[in-house]
Amino acid sequence: MKPVTSITLTVAAGFIVGFNLPVFDMNPKKPTTAEAPRTSSRHAAEAARAWQDSKIDAGKRMSAFVEKAAGLSPAEWPAFFKTQQNSPEWSRLSAQLWADNDPEGFWKYLREQKDPLLLDQWGSKLMVTWAAADPDAAMKAVLGVTDKTRGDSMRRDVVDAALAHDLAKGLGLAAVAGDFNSFGWGPEPWMNENPEAAVRGLAALPMISDYRDYLKYALEIWAQANPQAALEWMKNENPRRNEQPNMNDEWMSAGFKAAAKTDPKAALAAALALTLPRERDQALGGVLTSGTVSAADLPALLDACSITAKARFICDAVASLPMESPADLAAATEILKQAPACRETLRATESMARTWSSKDWSGGWNWAASLPDLAMRRKAFEAIAEGMNQNQSDTMIEVISQIPLPQLSNTMFQNVLAKIPANKREEWITKLPSDRAGWARSNLK
Repeated sequence: MKPVTSITLTVAAGFIVGFNLPVFDMNPKKPTTAEAPRTSSRHAAEAARAWQDSKIDAGKRMSAFVEKAAGLSPAEWPAFFKTQQNSPEWSRLSAQLWADNDPEGFWKYLREQKDPLLLDQWGSKLMVTWAAADPDAAMKAVLGVTDKTRGDSMRRDVVDAALAHDLAKGLGLAAVAGDFNSFGWGPEPWMNENPEAAVRGLAALPMISDYRDYLKYALEIWAQANPQAALEWMKNENPRRNEQPNMNDEWMSAGFKAAAKTDPKAALAAALALTLPRERDQALGGVLTSGTVSAADLPALLDACSITAKARFICDAVASLPMESPADLAAATEILKQAPACRETLRATESMARTWSSKDWSGGWNWAASLPDLAMRRKAFEAIAEGMNQNQSDTMIEVISQIPLPQLSNTMFQNVLAKIPANKREEWITKLPSDRAGWARSNLK
């Protein structure tokens, strides 16, 4: 009989805890003075099936099952595994024990069955176990899966399991794993132990690797823990400097934003020191959205940005600010007023108008009237009108009567009329000045 491996013991112990079973001794000491009693072949067969006897103590049943599994040869595992598949009690444990003792044999069995459901049921768990013991062999196996969706999932299982145990090995496997049809990102525990090593390794991955986008999250962790070191790396060792602009540029903004929250002066100085416009824009965008830049300092920083980046950064900066008090809204407005006239500025204006009117609907009209650009005022009025309720319909008559005609729009009238009951709309329109009444009536549906 083969010795029970330490992994098998650990798995069995986990099942004991899960089933609330007593711990059993896998290697009980045998008495040295008495000779072990002989058993007949019939008794031996019964003992081998002891885990199936519900009358036997649960701990002993578990012990018998693990002992049986530990004694199986590779050729015996398929039949043994098959007999457990209809047993909720033993199917999961048998799969785990087979994966522990002979992952390659288990994988061969799953592939030979040509049953996608069986592969989906056990393949992921097998790959996690196999990757912890022999990540190279596990990756070699899953690279042979031709089904793209299933292969994507299993390759991720292998890489993620390897990253959890050995950062360098996991990154090496990520480099050969290729791209994925479906991929999600986020901060992961393996980034925390050595974020600098994670950043450097992720940055060096080939362009085809989707794992490159984890760089953003690892860099945020590093920049928070050691902003000076992270800033120096971004400033002097950018490994993607010669690549074409793409969505991966986000990582630099994220890194500078995280560093600015911890050391705003150092982050700003590092951003301004960058000479390439593309890099400087990304870095300044991160600093501007960190919430650490005052409205008074904003113009000088925007002068360092490219023209195409100014509006986006201003809108991002506005979106990152708190808007709970009148003072917050006023500070955000001062930043918004410095934005150039463009579609992004109008979207930011609309968003601010909704926020302002939800806190002070009446005051929102005065705020909108103070905006410097005609298109901004029109967009703000539309958003505030959309937030009115039926009880404010009379107030709207007064407001619309006072707003200069060029600042009104079809959208504003449509938003107001949508809040007034259909049988009262004509009555409401007749209370407007004639030039506005005709315009409102043209928007009746």
